[in-house]
Amino acid sequence: MTSKAASFRQRFLSAKEPLILVGAHDGLGAKLIEQHGFDGVWASGLEISASHSVPDANILTMTQYLERAQEMNNAGSIPVIADVDTGYGNSSNVHHMVRQYEDAGIAAVVMEDKLFPKVNSFVPGRQELASIAEFSGKLMAARDARRSDNFLIIARVEALIAGWGLEEALKRAQAYIESGADGILIHSKSKQPDEIRAFLKEWNKRAPIVLVPTTYPSMTYLEMAESGVNMIIFANQALRASITAMHDVLSVMKKDRSTVAIEDRIATVKEIFELQGMMDMKEHEKKYLKTQKTVHAIIPAAGKPNHEGKMVEMLKDRPVAMLDIEGKTLLQRIVESLNLSGMQDITVLAGYKGDMVKQEGVAVRQVSSEGGILHSIEQAHDKFQDSVLLHYGDVIVSHENIQSFIALDDPVAVMVSPLLREGRYKEKKLDLVSYAKPRPKSDRTMERHPRNTLKMIDKTMPLDHAHGEFVGLVLLNPQGVQQWQKAWEGLSSTQKKEMSLNDFLMYLLVQNVPITTFECQTGWAEVHSSDDYEQLCSLLRVTT
Repeated sequence: MTSKAASFRQRFLSAKEPLILVGAHDGLGAKLIEQHGFDGVWASGLEISASHSVPDANILTMTQYLERAQEMNNAGSIPVIADVDTGYGNSSNVHHMVRQYEDAGIAAVVMEDKLFPKVNSFVPGRQELASIAEFSGKLMAARDARRSDNFLIIARVEALIAGWGLEEALKRAQAYIESGADGILIHSKSKQPDEIRAFLKEWNKRAPIVLVPTTYPSMTYLEMAESGVNMIIFANQALRASITAMHDVLSVMKKDRSTVAIEDRIATVKEIFELQGMMDMKEHEKKYLKTQKTVHAIIPAAGKPNHEGKMVEMLKDRPVAMLDIEGKTLLQRIVESLNLSGMQDITVLAGYKGDMVKQEGVAVRQVSSEGGILHSIEQAHDKFQDSVLLHYGDVIVSHENIQSFIALDDPVAVMVSPLLREGRYKEKKLDLVSYAKPRPKSDRTMERHPRNTLKMIDKTMPLDHAHGEFVGLVLLNPQGVQQWQKAWEGLSSTQKKEMSLNDFLMYLLVQNVPITTFECQTGWAEVHSSDDYEQLCSLLRVTT
C-alpha cells in the first residue's frame, strides 16, 4: 500500500492543478476537512497555539505540536502537512524534529526562515529573519535526517513579510532549493496579491510553489493555477468561523438561559457520534468484545386488557405499562431496570391506547392490538439479532435478576419463580411450568438462580405437576434467535396471528429446541390484578 507521504509527494511535485489544504488544530477538524473532499490537512501552528489559548510565538513545545499533528493524521486518510515554525531551534533540533514527524506519519513539514522564537507573520512589529546560510544549514540537516525522499521539506520564505523586498525573497528561495528544499512557500501579508504575482512571474516555475492567501483572498484559484502554483493553504478560516459560531451560540444561551433558539442551527449529538466513529466502534465490539453481550430488549405491551374487578376501571384509558406506580409508570420502572442491567436498545410494542405509551430512551412502535403476542413481537423482527430479551409489559424485575439472566449462554431461556405460597395460586390462572429434571424439594442448592430444562408451560397444568410459574421474560441468544425464526417460519398464518407465547414455547420444545429455566425466587412482581398493584406500591413505599 502506498503511504500517504508517497502519494502526496507524487501529487505535489506533478500537480497540474493546485492542491488545496485546509488548516486544523485537532482530529475532529481533520475529519471534517476530509469529509469535504480537500487534498490534505494543514496542521496550523496558529490554530494549535490558539486552541491552547497561547500566542503563536513558540510558546508551545515541539512535542505539543507533534501530538496534535499525529492526532490529525490518525483521524483520517488524507495527508497532513505540518507547520513546524523555525524547526524549534538550531540544526540539531531540526534533525530531531524531522525524525519525529516522519515517524509519526506526517507527509511534509513547512519550516520558515525566521529566528527562534518566531512571532506570527501577521503580528505587527519584529519579524527577524535568519541568515540565508543559517537557514540553508537547517534545510540540509532536515534533508539528511529524513529516512525517505517521500517525506517533503518545504521552505517558507518570510522576506516579503519582513519588508525585505522581492529581490531578497527570490534570492532566498533559490538558495533554499539548492540546499535541498522540495518546494517554496512564499508568504505575504499584503491585502493585495501584487507582490505575490511579481514573485510568481520572476520565479517562473523553477520549483514547486505553495501559497497561503489569508490576506489576499481576491486572488482566484484559476489565476494561481495558471501561475504554476502547486498547493494552496486556507490556513485558519475554519478556526475563525468556529469562533464566530461559538460567540453567537454562547450569546443566545446567556441571554435566553435556554438552548431552544439555537437547536436548529447546531450539530446534533448523532453527528458528533458519527464523526467520532462511535457506530464503527459498536460494530467492532459486537465482533470482538466477547465480555460485552449486545442484548436488544423488546417489551410487548399491545394487548387489550383482560382483567376483572378494579383493574377494569384502572385500565379504561391506559395500558397496564402506563399505570402509575408510586410516582413512576410501570414502563419507566421496567426501563430503568433494563438500563441498570446494561441494556439501552429497548423497543416497546404499543397497541391498546398506544398514544399513551411514552418513555424517554425507548423506541415505541404502534402495532395492532388485535392478534396475539407473537403477532406483536414479529413487528420487531429487525431486532432479532445478537441476543434478544422479551420482557412482558406488566412485570417488573430487579436489575440484579436481569443481569444474571442475560448473562446465560443457553440458546433459549425463560425466567421462572418457584411455587412458594399455595394460596396465591388458587385465585389466578398462572403460566405454570414443569421441569424435565425436577429437583426434590428436600434438596438444597448452592445456586442463587437454579437452572433446569423446561418440560411444559401451561395455564391449565395441575398445581401438583408444576414446579414454578413463568415470570414473563424470555432470553434468546444468537443460536436461539435462529431457532426462533426458523420455528416462526413453520407456522401457518393463523397460528402466527393467534398463537400465545406459551404455545410457541411448547412448539419450540416439539421442534427439539431445549429451553433452560432460570429461577428467581424474589426480586420481581407482576401487575395482573388490583391486589398485585396495591402490593407492588406498598413494597416500593417500604423500600424507597
